[in-house]
Amino acid sequence: PGTGVEVAGRSLVVAEVGEARVVTVRGEVPAARLPGTKYRYADLRGADAVFGTLDYGQAPRCEAVYVGRTVRPEELGLDPTKAPEVERRVEARRLACPKCAGVVELRDPGSQRVVCASCGSLLDPTERVAHVLGVGAALKAKPELPLGARGRLADTDVQLIAYLVRSVKVDGTRYPWREYLLRTTRGAYRWLVESKHHWAILDPVNPAELGRTAVGPSLRGKSFRHFQQGTARVDHVLGEVYWQVEVGETVTSDDFVAPPFLLTIETSGKEKNVTAGRYVDRAEVEAAFGVRLPEAQGVAPAQPNPYDGQTGRWWKLAGLYLLAILASFFVVGGVRGHEHVGVFFPGLFVIGGLLLPPIVVSSRRTSFEVQRWDESDHPMRTATED
Repeated sequence: PGTGVEVAGRSLVVAEVGEARVVTVRGEVPAARLPGTKYRYADLRGADAVFGTLDYGQAPRCEAVYVGRTVRPEELGLDPTKAPEVERRVEARRLACPKCAGVVELRDPGSQRVVCASCGSLLDPTERVAHVLGVGAALKAKPELPLGARGRLADTDVQLIAYLVRSVKVDGTRYPWREYLLRTTRGAYRWLVESKHHWAILDPVNPAELGRTAVGPSLRGKSFRHFQQGTARVDHVLGEVYWQVEVGETVTSDDFVAPPFLLTIETSGKEKNVTAGRYVDRAEVEAAFGVRLPEAQGVAPAQPNPYDGQTGRWWKLAGLYLLAILASFFVVGGVRGHEHVGVFFPGLFVIGGLLLPPIVVSSRRTSFEVQRWDESDHPMRTATED
């Protein structure tokens, strides 16, 4: 994953490698694609919605190459808000947990893994009769946003279908964060991420869209600076997800920031996933789901600096006051019979008081950036050069 490939004059990136299995077929197919057949593949992504697949079959070398593009349902005459008949039946289906006999409702027809809310068992919902795969969650890990909740966030109607707790360990200390999987009415997926009660909304990004700058990757004309790297581990899962998640699985995670925007690149031996989004104010999340959330702690990597843009305003105001005081000095100096020395020295204190606000704002802005980069992999001086 991440390897560049040239196909028919197009530059593509390997997004995923793996082994697929034919589950069922309809109509006439070659013998190499009968049910039960397994074959190896590599999926490619390119700019402008280009998509490709290297088909290895069961051979050590590539047997076929397919290149095309992703299309919107509307281009095929389909309504994305109306699932086909078979998917509607699946969406309404309920599973009985084999371990505790609890009822598990499926909200997403594309789910590959679902967790029983009663006992925390990780289930495979793709078979007619679910079977237990392992432990999905410790029941004490409770989401602040209820599973199944619907809301409108970032101008999109979404439903919360899964909750994950992930973490990295640095010098023996575990640093956890929480991720909420959202499904839109069009069937797309988004992530709502929370750490220390700071929130961010993220969308999947085509890895082929990433560019490079002197300080880090770029996306759609915006440059990002590397913030930190770690091995991200899945600790808990609730709800249902669209991939075959396992508790304990790990990926290498790199976080990049350009406040209020952030970019995350996760790589494993089989996939390279890129997500990008922005910092979200707590009030926006509360309004979307009708809940009350705790106040944020500390400074988030992509949190906007509240003191940006304030220093210049204070300096301009101080400059105007300074001109007014100087003008008053000339007026007072032109009046006969007054001692000018008694006016000059108090004026110095007034000027000093006027210059104090810009200095305070500048100090607070710098202090905010120090806190932002305090937990970063890089020293503070590299972050403040810009």
